[in-house]
Amino acid sequence: MDAEFNLAFKRSMAWSEEDFADTDQQEVARYKALIYELIALELLSMHPNVIDLLGITWETDADTEQVWPVLLTERSIYGTMADFLRSEDGVELDCRAKLDLCTDVARACQALHTLGIVHGDIKQENVLIFSNGEAWTSKLIDFGYSCLGTSDNDMVRVARTRPWQAPEHSEDRSFQLNAARRMDVYSFGMLVCRTFLSGELSASIGKVGHCDDLGEHLQLLEHIDSLKASSDFLDLVLEALRLSKSIDQACEENLRQIFELTLQHEPQLRSADFNPIIGNMLADLDDTDYILHRTLVDDLKRRTSRRRPCACFQSAVYQLWLCYEIGFGVARDSQKASEWLSRGTSGAFNISDILKNIDKEYDPRRPVRLIEKLGYDTNLQFDPVELYRVQDRLDEAEQAFREEVRGREESMGPRSKSHISQLSTLAIILSLNGNPEEAEIVSRSAAKSSQESSGENSLETINAQNYLASILFQRGKWAELEQLQVELIPRKQNHEEIGDKDTTTLNSQNLLLAAYCFQGQYDKCIDLAREVATFREEELGKEHPETLVTLNWLCRALLEKGDFSDLESLAKGLIAASEKACGNSDESVVERKEILAAILLGEAKPHHADVDTEKLEEAMNVICEVLDECDKEDANLILVTRAQTTLICILALQGHFDNATREIEQAMLVVEALKKYLSSDYIEIQRLLKVKENTACLQKLEDKGKKGLKQADLIRERLAHRWKL
Repeated sequence: MDAEFNLAFKRSMAWSEEDFADTDQQEVARYKALIYELIALELLSMHPNVIDLLGITWETDADTEQVWPVLLTERSIYGTMADFLRSEDGVELDCRAKLDLCTDVARACQALHTLGIVHGDIKQENVLIFSNGEAWTSKLIDFGYSCLGTSDNDMVRVARTRPWQAPEHSEDRSFQLNAARRMDVYSFGMLVCRTFLSGELSASIGKVGHCDDLGEHLQLLEHIDSLKASSDFLDLVLEALRLSKSIDQACEENLRQIFELTLQHEPQLRSADFNPIIGNMLADLDDTDYILHRTLVDDLKRRTSRRRPCACFQSAVYQLWLCYEIGFGVARDSQKASEWLSRGTSGAFNISDILKNIDKEYDPRRPVRLIEKLGYDTNLQFDPVELYRVQDRLDEAEQAFREEVRGREESMGPRSKSHISQLSTLAIILSLNGNPEEAEIVSRSAAKSSQESSGENSLETINAQNYLASILFQRGKWAELEQLQVELIPRKQNHEEIGDKDTTTLNSQNLLLAAYCFQGQYDKCIDLAREVATFREEELGKEHPETLVTLNWLCRALLEKGDFSDLESLAKGLIAASEKACGNSDESVVERKEILAAILLGEAKPHHADVDTEKLEEAMNVICEVLDECDKEDANLILVTRAQTTLICILALQGHFDNATREIEQAMLVVEALKKYLSSDYIEIQRLLKVKENTACLQKLEDKGKKGLKQADLIRERLAHRWKL
């Protein structure tokens, strides 16, 4: 270690020299350990609970004169977790602080497992302790013994340090990756046991790292291994926990659940990953997925690097300032936070008020809470489920949340706030993952349980009903969605912790506008949209995203109704404001261009009038631009379907039936994908089917010539005014 520069030097080591009689094999193993360490440190760079790699240097082996790489990592003045817990500061820690240190280790392990890496040597000696002046933090080190795999069935070799290894460990065999993960889980349970328990059981465990006498040390190892070899070991740990006088009741329950998840003698009875374990340590699972947090930060940085500046640049800059100020997805860094803040426009947000909120509510282990609360001020919302979707990890998320829901129901009861929260999130994941029927059942169960246990005005019930509303929207249950929002909106507006400007209230108003519009209640939708737009312009600003959403629904309702007075001008103004606020390629801008194309299509064929070919050509140009923007893997399929429907109508009115038929074939493929999470009677699917039917009908009538002239003109009006089909 270098005390002056606060650096630690990590030399690469083979697993054990006696394993390799051949020098070349020793060298290969040594390099392999170094590579594994580099891979882990690089993939988890800036993870708050993994040691930072600062550089690489070189040294010459005194015996062989061979040059070897040496890793430079950050150094802790407090030493390892084992050293720290015996120090004056460590002895004074309460149960919650110790549990937080263990939580840090679990979060690091979870991040490793997410990347297909098993640490293989989890123990207090491989955890360093740091302090930022406000709280103690644990950081995992020593990844040279880790193992990597790409699938659960990959065979890997796992290191071991007695007595912290799982009981099934054997030096002479390899394990499947999923089994190796459970061995990490067991070792973590041993770390927690060593951290908390006192008395006869942990007396042996506590002496292991500090026994100078070799004979006594070996006796201790044999004693602990013999205890672990029995299926009664977990019972011994739980009994020691029950008898402990230094652990408070709340922490005792958490520890009991952790031990039951980690120290099972049979591997298949242990938790398969760290999510349920962390779920017992934290109030919400969303706080555990560092990979998602880092993805969000990367996305924000991409927004700030666009060549064409836009208003969302300011929002992204301020979100990045928050991320560095709070430590969300990155290490907390006041200097970098200030750098991002300096890139924003002065006065855009009330910085002093936000800083007061941070000082008041900052919790280094729960950054999501603060990001969610402060994120609305900068117009960019945190949505962990959406990030799972973007990363194509919905299957993984569904499995994790199912296990989490079961675990919380068993340990905390079906009406606990924690269980209901996870149940609602599971419902959204099910909906996105092609299981809308079960999603609705699960969401209704969460809303009902919350209302019965907490009352209709509790935040838990309102949140559960918000999730239910999202699923009703996806399933096209407009009448029920309308009823729910009519009840919810006044409750939110009058709620002392929500109010009429909160994002959840604004979202409910948006959903009510959608329900009115899709039920054909156009006048109701138009009146409410104008009222809400006026309020949002005054309170939030004309270019605030929520104001633009309201104007979007106003345009759609006028379009559906067939009221074209000044509609084209309104839509073009909305697009210009949206481009300024969000950038040209933002999905909201593309969606509003699709509405403009539909407006131009309607204007191209007024009632009992000839087709305006110039207006039709303008509509064609706009819709082609929309479809070009939608030509990507993660495109919004509902938007794609609407755009394809508009294009087919234009082609049919132009008489290009061959092209229209080809577009119909492509559109039907999109519809099949849509049906995985939307019902077949969803309005946009039905519109496309009607357009398909009317296109075929128009082609037949035009083939008949004058005999079908009157009926053909009627079909053209239907195609031009597609919303009336």
